[in-house]
Amino acid sequence: MPVITIQQIAGRTQQQKSEVMKKITEAFVDVYQVPAEGVMIIFQDLQDEDWGRNGVLHSEK
Repeated sequence: MPVITIQQIAGRTQQQKSEVMKKITEAFVDVYQVPAEGVMIIFQDLQDEDWGRNGVLHSEK
């Protein structure tokens, strides 16, 4: 069964995550023809100190 990992900057609401989870699950059920119970989605919310660009942590900007 599919396992989907979503890496994103922290700040989305539980409602937004729930809606995204529902829509992604529906897409996998439709396209991959798998049961919804088999679709696992993992959110990895990154804090400002967990990512950066151009050699600088976002938390240091």
